[in-house]
Amino acid sequence: MAKKLTVILITLAWVSCLPFYCRADTIYLKNGRAIKGIIKEETENTLELNIDIGTVKFRKIEIDYIERSSAAESRELKAQWENKKQALVEERKMREEQARLKAELPIKDLEAARQAGHVVVPVMLNKKVAASLLVDTGASIIVLSKAVGDKLDIKPDKEAPIVKLRVADGREVDARYVGLESVIVDRLEEENVEAAILMDDNASIVFDGVLGMSFLSRFNFKFDNKNNKLILERIK
Repeated sequence: MAKKLTVILITLAWVSCLPFYCRADTIYLKNGRAIKGIIKEETENTLELNIDIGTVKFRKIEIDYIERSSAAESRELKAQWENKKQALVEERKMREEQARLKAELPIKDLEAARQAGHVVVPVMLNKKVAASLLVDTGASIIVLSKAVGDKLDIKPDKEAPIVKLRVADGREVDARYVGLESVIVDRLEEENVEAAILMDDNASIVFDGVLGMSFLSRFNFKFDNKNNKLILERIK
């Protein structure tokens, strides 16, 4: 009986040195860290673990213990990795397409309405709210009426500063500083653009607000008064 038991133990020791493939496991290290992945290869002295971004190799003396999971959990983990990789690929494709479109539209002639001597352009804010903004090179940032701000439904950071603005009737009014995720003028889009939203319903402001330099400074721009156009050229 003792001889038979010895043979069994030797066999088990030999099997433990064989490679293991495609299993979802958690490796608990003696330093307190835990890493989940799929064991790629395991020998008597080392263990190589597949993780979603590559592989990592451990010495057995670094490992406290291994929690081996089922084949179903392994498949689930591999599926999660694949979904993550696919999402990154799609995001990269989207950004490349956006960059391509921007490169193809370096110069844009915009039909600009003139009202009472002012140049006014249609703008799309955060891809959901349309506004008519007066082009104002003297304004450092975009300024929006409270009505437009309410439509945007931006939840400003409590730490966002309150800025003082002088409006058309000469009064100083309070406005909340915000960041716009997207500002689109025709097909020209800029992201993360500084703006201020008036806090007073009665604050006098021309049209829906002004298109200031926080957007315009990203372009070389000029007015074609003869043809009533605003010409924007993206700064490379």
